[in-house]
Amino acid sequence: MKPASSLAIPASLDLLLSMYRIFEWVLALVLFLSLYTRTAAEQATRMIVDLIGYACWIWIAMVWTLLPLIPSQVYSFTEDGGAYARLGGQLIHPAYLAMLTSIGFFYALFFFPTALWRWVCCFVAILTLILTHSRSEQIGFLVALSLYSLLFAGSSVLKWITIMLGLLSASALVAFEGLFIAYFTRGQSIRNLATLDDRTLVWQAALRAFSARPIIGYGFIVGARDALRDQWSYMGYAHWVPPQAHNEFIQALIVGGILCLTVVLAVYGRLMWGGICVVRCGLSHVFLFLVSIQLTLKSIAGPTITMEYGRVGAIFLLCYIGLIGAANRRSGYRAQPRKQLSNAVSAVTSTIHGDVVVSRTKATI
Repeated sequence: MKPASSLAIPASLDLLLSMYRIFEWVLALVLFLSLYTRTAAEQATRMIVDLIGYACWIWIAMVWTLLPLIPSQVYSFTEDGGAYARLGGQLIHPAYLAMLTSIGFFYALFFFPTALWRWVCCFVAILTLILTHSRSEQIGFLVALSLYSLLFAGSSVLKWITIMLGLLSASALVAFEGLFIAYFTRGQSIRNLATLDDRTLVWQAALRAFSARPIIGYGFIVGARDALRDQWSYMGYAHWVPPQAHNEFIQALIVGGILCLTVVLAVYGRLMWGGICVVRCGLSHVFLFLVSIQLTLKSIAGPTITMEYGRVGAIFLLCYIGLIGAANRRSGYRAQPRKQLSNAVSAVTSTIHGDVVVSRTKATI
């Protein structure tokens, strides 16, 4: 049971709402696992990759299809008070669209059939990402793209191009500092950018709530939200109360205390380790590893698995299942030659032992 809030009115449905949100995660996990385990081993990873890629590009196509029809709903200002309209608008939050787009870029780059179709879709993805004005997702995309170019592309020319583009970008940042600041602040103040879009204020309130109940936390969804409401004391934001901690690991602390944080760290650690183990196995594994990098970087700016199940949560579950399943199969393949060698040695030993017994029997007769 969540503790009583000093500001929020208690509701009899709070517990049922939290249980329903947990059930959404359980149901999605069971369905994805059922689909994965019923797919042939050699096709399971690609099936996961295709599900992620199709989901991302369906949303990108939907946004661009509806943009000329209902532009006020697809390209509009959001509730954060920024000076720029952002692609996604009321249809889908720009941060979610940016995350799906950054993943869709790599799917198009790796798996779209023709070169023309591939580069056109990559251009559309980059344009979409720019128009969302979602800074955290853009940084995650640049990190993933740099890692791919420097470590996995296998082309020295592409590596040098990446280095040169990085140097040119740094030079442009110095030369056109004002334009970059205007873009990244989204028309707001430098203070807003320095406080990570005021996330540091939310983190401080969340940590105060955690210090008051550090062992078991406040409960999933409703309890954590009420705890933030109790600790939110910034008069300049009287019209707005943060619904979540805007950080996966701090959100875990107020949801379930230290125990919940340990579980979340283990999940993310297993995700990254699974990606590292299989990243050299093929293009599908490289794609899932890059997705895991972006999801992990996103966790710094907002929760994924400690909130209600959503679009990015579905991507996380698919990526986790795909990487862990691939890593387990790879471990099985490594163990198989040793098992075969052990069986061969046992067979030879049994044969020799049988010959010795027969020889002794003949000698006795």
